[in-house]
Amino acid sequence: MSSESSSGRLLAPLALIAVTLVVLVMVARSLGGSDPAPVVSDPVDGTPTGTRQESTGGRQGGDLPQKTYVVKPGDNFEAISSKTGIPTDELLELNPDLDPQALISGQKVRLR
Repeated sequence: MSSESSSGRLLAPLALIAVTLVVLVMVARSLGGSDPAPVVSDPVDGTPTGTRQESTGGRQGGDLPQKTYVVKPGDNFEAISSKTGIPTDELLELNPDLDPQALISGQKVRLR
């Protein structure tokens, strides 16, 4: 047996393992990315806040607080409270129809 043949037999499995690890890392990063900022739906047209360009229409003090928050995977009332600044107790009072232990991605949580 030549040294080229034995080194080829050793390098082929190592290359396969390296490629597999790279693919796994890429898949994990694409699936595991969480959104660092909460996306609060605009009460008028449902677009995320900060994406529409419009005037305040003469209102003083800027826009009113958002009415709803769209639940993201892994959210619970404590996480929503920290993202929106609304106390958990208030969220529970505003949303008596929602089960705080079983929030589903895409549900809307009332904020005011």
